[in-house]
Amino acid sequence: MTAALRMAIVGLFFISGFCGLLYEVVWVRLAMANFGITTPVMSVVISVFMLGIALGSYWGGRLIERLASRLALSSLVLYGMSELVIGLSAFTVPKLFSLGEGWLLRFNGMDSWQYLGLSAVVITAAIAPWTFMMGTTFPFMISFQKEREHSRENNFSALYLANVVGGMCGAAMTAALFIELFGFRNTLKIAGGLNFVIAGASFILASRYGLFHAPLAAQAEKPKTTTKQAESRVSPALTGVLLFIGGLSSMGMEVVWTRDFTLLAGTTVYAFAEILVAYLGATWVGSALYRWHTRGSKPVRDGHIVLLLAVTALLPVLLVDPRLTSSAKLAMASIAPFCALLGYFTPKLIDGYSLGDPKRVGLSYGLNTLGCIIGPILASYVLLPYLGIRHSLIVLALPFFLIPVLWFRQELMQRAGRVIAVAALAAIVVAVTVNRSYEENWRNDPTAVIRRDYAATVLSNGSGDSKFLYVNSIAITMLTPVTKTMAHLPLAFHSGTPSSVLIICFGMGSTFRSSLIWGVKTTAVELVPSVKEAFGFYHSDAADIMKDPNGTVVIDDGRRFLKRTDQMFDVVTLDAPPPPETAGESLLFSREFYEDVKSRLKPGGVLQQWFMGGERGIRQATTRAIMDSFPYVRVFRSLDGSGYHFFASMTPITGTAETLASRISPKAAADMIEATSFKDSISYFKSMLAGEYDIKTLLAADPSITITDDRPYNEYYTIRRHLSQNWAEGHDWIK
Repeated sequence: MTAALRMAIVGLFFISGFCGLLYEVVWVRLAMANFGITTPVMSVVISVFMLGIALGSYWGGRLIERLASRLALSSLVLYGMSELVIGLSAFTVPKLFSLGEGWLLRFNGMDSWQYLGLSAVVITAAIAPWTFMMGTTFPFMISFQKEREHSRENNFSALYLANVVGGMCGAAMTAALFIELFGFRNTLKIAGGLNFVIAGASFILASRYGLFHAPLAAQAEKPKTTTKQAESRVSPALTGVLLFIGGLSSMGMEVVWTRDFTLLAGTTVYAFAEILVAYLGATWVGSALYRWHTRGSKPVRDGHIVLLLAVTALLPVLLVDPRLTSSAKLAMASIAPFCALLGYFTPKLIDGYSLGDPKRVGLSYGLNTLGCIIGPILASYVLLPYLGIRHSLIVLALPFFLIPVLWFRQELMQRAGRVIAVAALAAIVVAVTVNRSYEENWRNDPTAVIRRDYAATVLSNGSGDSKFLYVNSIAITMLTPVTKTMAHLPLAFHSGTPSSVLIICFGMGSTFRSSLIWGVKTTAVELVPSVKEAFGFYHSDAADIMKDPNGTVVIDDGRRFLKRTDQMFDVVTLDAPPPPETAGESLLFSREFYEDVKSRLKPGGVLQQWFMGGERGIRQATTRAIMDSFPYVRVFRSLDGSGYHFFASMTPITGTAETLASRISPKAAADMIEATSFKDSISYFKSMLAGEYDIKTLLAADPSITITDDRPYNEYYTIRRHLSQNWAEGHDWIK
């Protein structure tokens, strides 16, 4: 095989990896928009994505020689066909998601888990065929290389390296550039176009180097092992175990790292992208080092690598201790050694087992991907809810402590092995007995209560009127009269006799509690189960409130609930978590969301949308999205100046302070003015109405500054903030 052809193949796999990460990022987001911003939905998308790759890798390896022979086509042509089919997904998956969402609407009224089950069926049908084809690309290309070059045994590692580098670039550019510039759907089209380029290039190369299948003279021979590989190669069974454990631990740890680093890195899409890029970047370094070793130096022994994995897996526990650092950069750096070692070890194991055989490549890569499926599920639903961050990382690191004892005793007896083993034992002792994670940093606060579930770690602390709610270490809310306003004011603005309220985002439950005082049927939807469980911490009468037959708390995504319920509401009130740049937040501020709200509002119904303030552009985009959806919109400053109350309806929103006061009962009025300086409801309403904004002053002149599902203006802001003067001149907090 010529050097030019080899470089061309590496280039194709770089672009393929670039597109693969782009698809994953965008498909997860589209699924959230169509089926809900829930951990189960995200888990389904990622699991189906990885499952398709695993099955495609396995069956692609088993069938490629037979397909190429039967069709009399070069494996490179079949590889190009796979990329061509993958490119079609850019145009079909969004439509399949939309069709699936429409089909699910036929099942209004079903509970959340039934809806999730059917959503999983739709998601699987929409993306599994394309990810299956992604999985076939490795064995198909390995088969072509075997046709051209029988003797090379480390072809997989070269393709793996190119794929990882492409994936890293794809993750970075998708978050930093593409979505902000082009939106989600056009970003998919870019990926589809690149897949078509790969397919075309493959066909051109095949026409030059042979369109037709070349019988493999070496097929009848067993793969031969070089002296270098024979020295370090492990048994096939152990190879499978190591690949599976590597995939499970790394992907499980990625879930835990994301929760652990939230306080340091933030909740924006860029924080998640940083973790992914750090993971892939370190994997790239490890893979490149392995490739360098295969060309000259002797590769590191497998037993020593496993011991080093044991040590480095605990670095995030040892280094990211809140008593030692608050550096996001150190947090990202702490995962690099572990990821680099896996980047070295994974292609080494697959090269050593497959020896260039596409069937073996498919099987081994499939086992690694199977671990990647199970790891996030195990971390999300078992380890984090029951063990917390620190102990979850320790448990995921344990296999790397046990494997050397069971299978690499010879390396343990060597001097280097003994040194690494001592370091590993010291690391786990310190991690278990000394270190803390951010969620444990409150252990000396006698008021603190920590709750964990599959979605988040929830902390409640404080006493009296100074109580606070944290989710994944991020401050969400505190006891404040503002949250009561979110119930009382829209109910007072309703010109009829309201009988039903929907509250999206439960928080401390203050809005829920205030709504029930009106005697209306109140449904609250909360994404994080532990937030609901914390209700009693903030309100002494929570147990009695929860017994009220008018009150219901549903654990679900608010937008998904709107789509699956058949209930209609007089008031929908929303208090999205801060900050407005939070990943996924746009799905509760977009024009499409407001269309969902309108479909559930009764005639004369009122929407209350809370906006906490921030960048002027985001405020303008929020205002535009609401005004594009409702003919009548009013905006008031909160009494404490901390944010904006948006009110929207399909009918005029009117009422003087006296009129509003006449609509509220004495009990509700007492609750509304509690913990404020107002003596009665009239003075309260006068103050609120006096804080109204001329809504035209909140709009940007450019009508494109808005929030849609496809263009989440509030979440993606790198270019406008760092490459324009608007950010420097336009950032303000409410004054």
